[in-house]
Amino acid sequence: MLAATRLGDGWLWLLTAALLLASGNPGLRVLGADAVAAGVANALLVCVRGRVRRPRPCDRRRPRHFDVSPLAFPLTAVPVLAVAASVAASRVVLGLHWLSDVLAGALVGFAIGTSVYFALLG
Repeated sequence: MLAATRLGDGWLWLLTAALLLASGNPGLRVLGADAVAAGVANALLVCVRGRVRRPRPCDRRRPRHFDVSPLAFPLTAVPVLAVAASVAASRVVLGLHWLSDVLAGALVGFAIGTSVYFALLG
């Protein structure tokens, strides 16, 4: 679980951006749309986080430790969704986020990503 939650720390997005750049012109358009979606999502995150401050589940009790040794590119949709679901589940299981926060974030992220896709690429 800890390994899965670390996938959401940012380095995976840099790798994804590099792969999109390497794929040529279609990848550049998707990368641009991704950047807009990430900007909108980050702005929303800053607004929501500033207004809704509550302790994380792991702050309320002792955290548990576990021993851990898309639309434009349909072939990658399943692996990307699997990674996203794994990150989301790990954040809840490790007590880093509430399930309601993860579900709301997934819904908002889906709405932003879909809106940007159709506005800029659709």
